[in-house]
Amino acid sequence: FTAGWVYTLAVEVSASLFESKKDYKSAIHFFQQLLFSPFCCGRRGYWWNRLAINFEHNGEKDEALRTCEQALQDEYVRSGDRLTIERRLDRLSSPPRKWKKPTHLY
Repeated sequence: FTAGWVYTLAVEVSASLFESKKDYKSAIHFFQQLLFSPFCCGRRGYWWNRLAINFEHNGEKDEALRTCEQALQDEYVRSGDRLTIERRLDRLSSPPRKWKKPTHLY
């Protein structure tokens, strides 16, 4: 184990605790911090997904859309997480949202 891995795990657990307390702003801050770290690249899809969910809970649907778009451009997002993010993006982009679904999704 490395110090970065332990730090990443502690931040992820902290973000989950804030989510369970419905403190979505703090959880958003922690997930953004995780996405800027170079550790645990295999977890990035999960972090992007949780970040989009927290933006939704916080009432920031447009920011959730932008988060999903950024997540799909991340090269470290695995196929299962990519599918989940694409489904979330599809659901978020349904009317009355003013966003056009990219043609490369389906």
